[in-house]
Amino acid sequence: MNSQPDTRNKYFNLYKENIGKILPDSSPFINSFREPAIEKFLELGIPTRKHEAYRYTELNTFFSLDFKNYFIPGEKDFIKAEEFRCDVADLDTHGLVLLNGFYPTISDKLRRLPGGIWIGSLNEAAKEFPDKIKDHYNRYTNGNNDGLVHLNTAL
Repeated sequence: MNSQPDTRNKYFNLYKENIGKILPDSSPFINSFREPAIEKFLELGIPTRKHEAYRYTELNTFFSLDFKNYFIPGEKDFIKAEEFRCDVADLDTHGLVLLNGFYPTISDKLRRLPGGIWIGSLNEAAKEFPDKIKDHYNRYTNGNNDGLVHLNTAL
């Protein structure tokens, strides 16, 4: 049985139910890609084994699971993540914690490290450095025939 149309509808409904939560806190630039991406996902659907990149991967196994959706983290999630520290004596590091794809911090959404390196939220970087993000964001997916790439962009 091919559950691809059902899976496509499931994720389209997930998009419709949550896009109102996602848009207000995202940068307008990143948001500008969401609707075209979900339309392309609806056209392409979930790749099958006929798609070369998934030739040996049965995606229905993963998409049949009932994952919990997590679109907007709460402040308590950020506090818990900020408390995490990797304290190893004599180890000079910069810790980076991601919480379900979010850079979880309340006060420091972008941080500059020595050597001109920036770490932080892609969304905040799009607001702070729009020209740098525009040079690369979604630039490498144009013409991509992988529905999962477009689903990821939409959500």
